[in-house]
Amino acid sequence: MLAVDLTRGWNLSTIDVMRVRLLEYLAGHGPLQVAGLPGSAQAGASDHDTAIHVLQDFNARGWLDNFEMDFGGGVAMRLSGLGRTEWDAIARRRADWGARNRALKDAIVYWL
Repeated sequence: MLAVDLTRGWNLSTIDVMRVRLLEYLAGHGPLQVAGLPGSAQAGASDHDTAIHVLQDFNARGWLDNFEMDFGGGVAMRLSGLGRTEWDAIARRRADWGARNRALKDAIVYWL
């Protein structure tokens, strides 16, 4: 499970948001094969390094099958059963409107 509190979406770090979005993408689109990581040339080295870090983290957690990287920045991967289970847990939390309303109220009170 991600080491972040997704019940309070307003406090997610940039890397946590990237993790959730990548899980969402892989769950919805199946296997991913990219010749170069998206934005690696335009966004600069820090975004590229962050993306690499997230992918390596997913692989270490067992969330990816067939994870391969080449020296040119190309990647190939598929969401594993563990990765699908993690995504399903996030999707269930997103679908819980009661919890989302409580989180919204908490965020407004925190902001005030």
